[in-house]
Amino acid sequence: FGLLNKLKSGIALEYTHYDFKRGRPLLVHHGLMGNQKNFRSLVQNDHISRHCDSFLIDCRNHGKSARTESHTVPEMAADLYEFIKKVVVPRYPSRRVSLMGHSMGGRVIMASTILFPEL
Repeated sequence: FGLLNKLKSGIALEYTHYDFKRGRPLLVHHGLMGNQKNFRSLVQNDHISRHCDSFLIDCRNHGKSARTESHTVPEMAADLYEFIKKVVVPRYPSRRVSLMGHSMGGRVIMASTILFPEL
């Protein structure tokens, strides 16, 4: 479990890291009105956990993350990019992160890959 509170925007994002010591990292982003709890059973499933270490995040205004007046897709994409750079990359410097999103989370991930193609 963790709380990232050093984003440039000044907000804090709650996350959980499932470190199974296997494979490449997988970041799962929930949908609108959801939170990281929606995907706990998925990342703990043997079909995923034997291949990936997983990160579940609560994006701004969801779950235990900070509340803000605004939560546009580009803002959440920037939050996701910064989270990956500050939390995921230092733990897995030689591995690319796999991204998976549901509904709004999928939109955020697509926006992240467009705005930050180095992902």
